[in-house]
Amino acid sequence: LEFEYIPAPTHYIRAGVQGVMHNFRPETLSFTGAQNANMTGEKIPAGEMSVYAEDEWDVTRRLTMNVGLRASAFRVHGKTYGGVDPRLSAQYRLSDRVTVKGSYARMQQYIHLLSNNSLLFQTDLWVPATGRIEPMNSTQYSLGAY
Repeated sequence: LEFEYIPAPTHYIRAGVQGVMHNFRPETLSFTGAQNANMTGEKIPAGEMSVYAEDEWDVTRRLTMNVGLRASAFRVHGKTYGGVDPRLSAQYRLSDRVTVKGSYARMQQYIHLLSNNSLLFQTDLWVPATGRIEPMNSTQYSLGAY
């Protein structure tokens, strides 16, 4: 669910709510013979919810900023993980041909990709964060010109 609001010609505000129900089923594959395969695994339900808002703001004719905030929660095995992720970007037009841009973002990741690149079986397995493998977070900065 998302909504947009334009309170003034220099502001474009977006906000919303997202929800996802995941149903993980990590499986183990074992071979007991050349043609016999047995697959086992339990289902792991998990819920993810987030709310967010951002404002794309034309500060001046040359400077544009985007300020945003996202709050999220992830629940699996009776435990809830969560975080607040700020985001900020700015672009400044030096001339009609040159613009500089910088950004900052903090992000949470509640689902992990496990890759097995063995010779016979190359598999990718998505698993949820748990008490043993907690959610990952990252901070990203960028600076550029175009």
